Amino acid sequence: NDILSAEAVINVNFDDLTNCYQDQVVIKINTALKIDVRGMPAKLVTALKRVATFANPKFFKHQKLRFSTWNIPKYIFCGHYEAGRLELPKGTSEIVKEVLNQAGSILSIQDNRIMKDPVDFTFKGVLKPEQETAVKVILENDYGVLVAPTGSGKTVIACKVITYRKTSTLILVHRKQLIEQWKSQLMIFLGINKKEIGVIGTGKKKITGNIDIAMIQTL
Repeated sequence: NDILSAEAVINVNFDDLTNCYQDQVVIKINTALKIDVRGMPAKLVTALKRVATFANPKFFKHQKLRFSTWNIPKYIFCGHYEAGRLELPKGTSEIVKEVLNQAGSILSIQDNRIMKDPVDFTFKGVLKPEQETAVKVILENDYGVLVAPTGSGKTVIACKVITYRKTSTLILVHRKQLIEQWKSQLMIFLGINKKEIGVIGTGKKKITGNIDIAMIQTL
């Protein structure tokens, strides 16, 4: 379809990048991946930007319906580029490394994330075999997306992952009903009470720093 064709155009051409930049590249990890791209060839900078770029479904929906596409970008870039410095979502780290390795760059990774004291949660439920499998795969990676059908227990799986990670957790939702759903599940499967769960949104701003739920619209 149109979206797949549009994204095929911006796919990274690895062959074109072979050994194009064999200098050191410093990647700083904090709230995002921060890369100083000054001195890099333009095609390498473009390739790095493309790993965080996708076709805008709204543009193609309007185009198909013959509506105006004025002021609707064809592509969305989920990063920031200014003055030779590129910021990309942390979830792109693996593909960013692949791109730079293909370019022959010498990578230097600086992990500047703030490491807080471990948060000790205990899981109070029993997972189904397929849920255990999902948890295992998630824990093998620093970043990822869980895609599963309604009723498969995504929230329960997430509760189990929280107990393994033992770190402060921010849960983002887009509807008020999901805040209540998450609070209920956290109380059941982590054995915590309502006062231990922070909420940002729906007129509330109570942050615990251990486990908090926030409406995306309020951030």
